[in-house]
Amino acid sequence: MIYWALLLHIYQPPFQSLKILQKINDECYSKLFDVFLEFPTTKLTLNINGSLTEFFTHYKFLDTLEKIKEVARKGQLRFTGSGMYHPILPNLPPAEVLRQIHLNEEYNEQIFGKIYAASKGFFPPEMAISKGILNIVKQLDYKWIIASGIACPSEWPTNFYYLYNTLPVFFRDDIISNEISFKKYGPMEFISKIKTLFEDDYYIITAMDGETFGHHIKNYEETFLRTVFQEIDGDEEVQMIFLDDILNLFEQKGKVIPLASSWSTTPENLKVNNPFPLWSDPKNQLHNVQNYLRELAIKLFNYLERHSSQIPQDHLEFYNNARTSLDKGENSDGTWWASTFNFSEDLIFRSTQFLVRSIINSYKALFSTPLKSDEILEIRHIYEDFKGNFTNLLQLLANEVEKRSRFKAYQRKIDNGR
Repeated sequence: MIYWALLLHIYQPPFQSLKILQKINDECYSKLFDVFLEFPTTKLTLNINGSLTEFFTHYKFLDTLEKIKEVARKGQLRFTGSGMYHPILPNLPPAEVLRQIHLNEEYNEQIFGKIYAASKGFFPPEMAISKGILNIVKQLDYKWIIASGIACPSEWPTNFYYLYNTLPVFFRDDIISNEISFKKYGPMEFISKIKTLFEDDYYIITAMDGETFGHHIKNYEETFLRTVFQEIDGDEEVQMIFLDDILNLFEQKGKVIPLASSWSTTPENLKVNNPFPLWSDPKNQLHNVQNYLRELAIKLFNYLERHSSQIPQDHLEFYNNARTSLDKGENSDGTWWASTFNFSEDLIFRSTQFLVRSIINSYKALFSTPLKSDEILEIRHIYEDFKGNFTNLLQLLANEVEKRSRFKAYQRKIDNGR
């Protein structure tokens, strides 16, 4: 028997526009869950970050929420835990990691109820893991964690699974998952592929963005997923399972320490100790500045947190604004859009604006409390450091815009009077 575990990850950044959200919902989310409802024997492990759930709730995308709940109520869907605003968890201090995880649990449980609250596995955003993140997840009430296949340092698991200490670790089949995501073969080729991978009983895990089906690739929820579901319905060789089921169907075989990596990490990245190249590439000046701005915003808020009991009632709004903005400012999208292969000065700025708002509100709230002279100097130093580096970010963005502009040559002709 071939056991196929499908995990889909759906998310939108906290700065997403309603227009784009509506487009993605119409092209993907709404239709995607219709396909699962059409085939009662299908099974889906779903990660939905609270950031997207928040949008669905705020903008009243209630039909889509109800479809997700219905798939879960029918026993076809199990949720995972994650970070509320899709941060790269290894880039955050432990307290912020825990906060993002708890926010995600609390909000999704509020919206989805008991079907979300049940014990579940854990999906780290972008499958970005490190030893520190594994230790944190191990201490929480999660049944397993998933990592990218590139993180597996040992024999590839096909009919067994590994433990990190006592935490089961599952590895995504990167090759097949990417082949699906980039439309490298059709549904029949996929079925043939998974039927001939290994010998005896085995499992395969495919995991990708849910937006692949209908948004990234138009009508792919029909041309790929629906066709695959139709073909394997009643197939005696292929059975869909939840990732949880691997714990019952297969045995644990030894322990493993997964490599720090993400689902966008390449072997070349690992060779040069660059495990998170799309978010914290040491050679990327934009990444260095963006990540430093986040560190400064966290540092100033932590300073505020220590003085929170002294904030006057009429200034608590500044404290709350600082905290909420910092939560959203920890999203992964700003650095993703500053990576080698992706660039959008607009989306970088829209992501960074949360950090700007956080540090301004932290600063205002702090100066409503009794401070010692040395504390005032330290607070001002952090604030001025942020201002200087934000100015640096704007200059780097201007340089990058000019370098990448398709109108650069034309503009120079105008500047030279030609």
